[in-house]
Amino acid sequence: EAVTLPEVTYATILQPLVISGSYHTDYDDYPYLIPDAIISTFSSLGDKKLSDTSLNYLTNMIRDMGQYCDYLDYYDKLSVEIDGKVYGAYKVDDNPFGGGYGYNNIIHYDQKTAITLTENGKSVYIVTSKEYLIAASKVAKAGDIIYVPEGVVIDMANIETNTVDTIKLEKGVTLASDRGYLHADGTFSTGGMIKNTKTYQGTIITLVDDCHVTGMIIEGPDPARHLRLWDRAFKGKTDGRGSQPGHKYSYNAYPSSGIAIRGDNIEIDNCEFSGFSSSAISVGTNADTGISSRGLKVHHCYIHHNQMNSLGYGVCHGEGYSIIYANLFNFNRHSIAGGGQPASGYDTYCNVEMGESIGHYFDMHGGGDRRDGTDIAGDIIDVHNNTFLGSYTAQRPYNVRGVPLTRQTFDNNICYYMPEIYGAASRMTGQNFTIGKNIWNYGAKYIILNGIN
Repeated sequence: EAVTLPEVTYATILQPLVISGSYHTDYDDYPYLIPDAIISTFSSLGDKKLSDTSLNYLTNMIRDMGQYCDYLDYYDKLSVEIDGKVYGAYKVDDNPFGGGYGYNNIIHYDQKTAITLTENGKSVYIVTSKEYLIAASKVAKAGDIIYVPEGVVIDMANIETNTVDTIKLEKGVTLASDRGYLHADGTFSTGGMIKNTKTYQGTIITLVDDCHVTGMIIEGPDPARHLRLWDRAFKGKTDGRGSQPGHKYSYNAYPSSGIAIRGDNIEIDNCEFSGFSSSAISVGTNADTGISSRGLKVHHCYIHHNQMNSLGYGVCHGEGYSIIYANLFNFNRHSIAGGGQPASGYDTYCNVEMGESIGHYFDMHGGGDRRDGTDIAGDIIDVHNNTFLGSYTAQRPYNVRGVPLTRQTFDNNICYYMPEIYGAASRMTGQNFTIGKNIWNYGAKYIILNGIN
């Protein structure tokens, strides 16, 4: 006998808060056991409403499976306007934080097989394998596009030879996929992926002047924290700041990086980075001039699970400057960091720390870390209008480790706890450092402080 099932309607259709094609978890299997419990509850409800307890279970499942941390509770209140001044991360344009679904500037081609197209006098290389990618990177010129279609996964590792292939884009070349592209059937793309599955001390992609990377997933081989390795290398063995004997031992983990910045005016947007034990993006000198690179923009990206203890950076600066905005960060040891070289710095604003880290979120080393006889901690570091969530770990938003040549500023930010919880008096103040008005204690009854007192 045929059974007529009741029509199911939904008050709200939920879209994922973050578009991700690169999944890691630091939790156990608990979130995946919840659906069975909820299904059992539904089967006995009939037409009754789901209980508050079950709704809480469902919310926690979404939070943990999506690795959203505090972002699930605050995604719709990331900024506050008081007396005409905006605190926290506001939308700088119509694009979503972290890019993905709803991003406006997506490059998309329907072709799914390897082919070379001509568009406005420039070449578009559709690549579907490592061999095609490497070949295209050797011939692509300024204005050309190397395109990785949705669903294509290119692994740069060679299992048989135990090596890793790398590519270098020439000046003005774009590497693209279509992360966030909306299909006619209502589904959307998570983008094509370039990954490395072998632990490898080095970067897999190098960019020079005027290169552009957009809509890609760049995935590393090692999203782990390596806490026990850190203990074996450093616990009880450190000798002040800077390079330690244990660093050589810790490098047996072969710290990996995603993209090396070796030029000026480079743009990286609407990408997802994860799984690099050293850094997702490493900023260095211009390969042609040998001086600090400038003009790097990293925006509307989702950067997560780059968290090896003692390294583990989202964007790490050697000698170079950058502008970093509208990104989502989570599960990085330091989402933004720097070695503190004199010609280096960053302007970072309208980013969201989603709530999980084993270290302070933003950082700039000083001369004591480099052991170069100075106390220099970069040149210009501006941190403003960011939202630092973090009920999980109470990591401080920023850490002072030296004296900048020009300035460090911290204002119009939102911080989850009060300054004293972070130890702010000793670690967030210093010479050439200015703390303006910020919102503190956002997780409870927030207050505005000018400075930290």
